[in-house]
Amino acid sequence: MSERRKLLKRLAVANKVFGLGYSAKSSAEIESAVVGLLAEALEVPALWLLHPAEEYLELGPVHGADSVVFKEQVTYKALGVGDPRELFRKGTERVVRRVELFVAPKWAERSGISRVLLVPLQFEKEPVGVVCMALVRGRPGPNTEFRRVLLEAAATVLGRAKKIEMIESQAKRHQRSARRANELVQFARAIDSNDVELIWDRAIERLPKMFSAELVSIFLYDEAEHKLVLKRGYNQDFEGGIEVDLDGEASGGLMATAIRHGGPWLSQDVRTHSARRSGAKYRTDSCLIIPLQESSKKHRLIGVVNFANPTDEAGFQAADLDSAAIVGELLGTKVSNALMWAELQKLAITDSLTGLFVHGYFKEALERELMRAERFGKQLSLLMIDVDLFKQINDVYGHPAGDKALVAISRILADNVRDNVDVVARYGGEEFAIILPETAKQSAKEVAERVRAQVSKCPLLYYVEADNKRKLVPKGTKGARPFYATISIGVASFPSDAKRPESMIDVADSALYEGKAAGGNKVVLGKSRAGV
Repeated sequence: MSERRKLLKRLAVANKVFGLGYSAKSSAEIESAVVGLLAEALEVPALWLLHPAEEYLELGPVHGADSVVFKEQVTYKALGVGDPRELFRKGTERVVRRVELFVAPKWAERSGISRVLLVPLQFEKEPVGVVCMALVRGRPGPNTEFRRVLLEAAATVLGRAKKIEMIESQAKRHQRSARRANELVQFARAIDSNDVELIWDRAIERLPKMFSAELVSIFLYDEAEHKLVLKRGYNQDFEGGIEVDLDGEASGGLMATAIRHGGPWLSQDVRTHSARRSGAKYRTDSCLIIPLQESSKKHRLIGVVNFANPTDEAGFQAADLDSAAIVGELLGTKVSNALMWAELQKLAITDSLTGLFVHGYFKEALERELMRAERFGKQLSLLMIDVDLFKQINDVYGHPAGDKALVAISRILADNVRDNVDVVARYGGEEFAIILPETAKQSAKEVAERVRAQVSKCPLLYYVEADNKRKLVPKGTKGARPFYATISIGVASFPSDAKRPESMIDVADSALYEGKAAGGNKVVLGKSRAGV
């Protein structure tokens, strides 16, 4: 299996882990599902979960072998730690070569198991369990970064499942809080998605009723810009970002106060605070503000939810704070996971060198856009692009120089297309492709000519002559000379030239190589292949 297919397979399984929420009836069922998904994603022969007890780790769900193979208990002493707190306090992975502590020696020998990798999982600073992975002699363990992200997600899913069980248990014991506990469970299930926009929609739909508020607003924290950006509002008509000053009231106002407080913040009279949000809609002085925090990462700030104008004459109550804290952690953690999943998806479809889409995504996009063009009777054009004499760049200047040239050309391509409409991809090696939806052949030719001209006039590298050799140097170096390259482009259009993805690529590719055969630095229009 190719590395790309392996990555896509792992991402598919990772998506299941991220998406595994509250469909199972108990945390035990969720544990079993997570263990199976982890084993598949990390591609280990056996994987199991150990539960922390007072004096030992107790066997939980297993995957990869019959449960009789695994030891029911492993003492902390055998692992060289005094108690579970020490094991989880250190929080680091450890490789144990005494496999007989965990599994039957004969089975380990027969399976080629030479060591066991232990990874403690925590949620809200509390132990969730220890994931154990059997490692085969002579084979490397799972990818470290992918494993870290996936196990963080697993810890969140397992810890969250236990929290939901705790909430449901509380609902049974306390009749008055039963309605709120049920609302929290329903809220947790409603926001159980990897689509952050859907999470915002479902949150703003439920929160006003849960906390009996006429005005609600949800903000996402932009860490790079150090500001809060409005994502959803209920009965709110303002837009844009709000600057947050965590060291004073001037910018973030009451939200900054709540953030510094570190948890849900309640005021029955905001007039007693120096920061007061202005606006005619605020008919009461009672407000509730909930910082959204990802508790599994030292309470990292994710955003803020504001509640104002309580429908209850008594205003927001201290009794709301416990459920507000749960909402802050549930929503904050889920949003963080969704953003992390979006980043994983982006990594899977983005070329690491150029930042353009990868070949696989290009093929999917071309098929999708052709179907859309055919359905709505629109035109579509495809540009296939190749760097002329690219091998000479590598041979003369070295492969790092070739990489720099590809990056520079990629930027020119990306700067000459429509954002969120056209698709620019690295097709392979020094070849690129651009999909131009709703673009006729003549317009596509104009785009191609513009790109070709800009590439030919843009210095891609700088070099100096030394000892009859060319050496790359930074721009501005004394005596540096610019290096230019050219590209050839083939153009194919739907429906005049071809109608299927493969035929579109063939037509554009043929035109491309016709241009290269004619000396390069040319745009050539493809020749129609009727009916294909």
